[in-house]
Amino acid sequence: MTLNDEEYLLKSRLKNFGQKEFSFLEWSFLMPNCIESLLNNIGTIDSELRDDLIYTTFARWITSGQLSADIMLHIKNTIMDTTHMFYRIGEKNNDTVFTRSFSVLFIPLLLERNKQQAFMQPNELTEIQEKILLYIKEEKDLRGFVENKGWAHALAHTADAIHAISVCNNLSAQQSMRFLDAIKNAICTKQVVYTNLEEERLVTAVVSLITQNKLSDKEIENWIGRFLIWDKTEVWNEEYKIIFNIKSFLGSLYSVYISVTNSVAQLE
Repeated sequence: MTLNDEEYLLKSRLKNFGQKEFSFLEWSFLMPNCIESLLNNIGTIDSELRDDLIYTTFARWITSGQLSADIMLHIKNTIMDTTHMFYRIGEKNNDTVFTRSFSVLFIPLLLERNKQQAFMQPNELTEIQEKILLYIKEEKDLRGFVENKGWAHALAHTADAIHAISVCNNLSAQQSMRFLDAIKNAICTKQVVYTNLEEERLVTAVVSLITQNKLSDKEIENWIGRFLIWDKTEVWNEEYKIIFNIKSFLGSLYSVYISVTNSVAQLE
């Protein structure tokens, strides 16, 4: 795969970061100058640069507390803009999905860091919730693995973000239900069959939302019942897609939820 000049330089620099010890002054100078280049290339189609270098470098910097609050806020604001999370949103089967999907993957990192040491205000946390709800509704490219380019996995990354929101934010029952309904709508699609464990990542998010004990048993029961309601036709190649997705998701949810509740019961 041919890299442009900026990608080639960034790849070399990030590999060097992993091999060399920097002084505090060197690190303080290099990191901010590298941030913009990482953000600009977050959706590169070079999977090594995207997954193993850009994402893992950001993950290390964010979770270790090496970035200032101002820089982390800049990252948060950038990844949620129209050139990142919402870059050409609605398009399918092209490379723009990598920019959107990997922008979403930064949300759990930022929320976990904020939980350890708050740098966001409540209204900023609410903004993240609203952006993720909009993103899961508007994202149409639901491919998992893309040959020669690696994982797109937009829905799986969104599931990770919802899980992080549930764990790190104090959601109300109404907010939790909005996320549950968004997940239900994503599962109930005739456009794609989920075959890359997307349902398991979503189940993790759902169990987290449910076990916050904000929702009544009746509300959860009604939510599950809504999976059986969709615009049914006799176009069976489409109907089988949604049936497969629902069965896979609910089967996985049942198994995981029973396991979690049994574990909790044993601890009480």
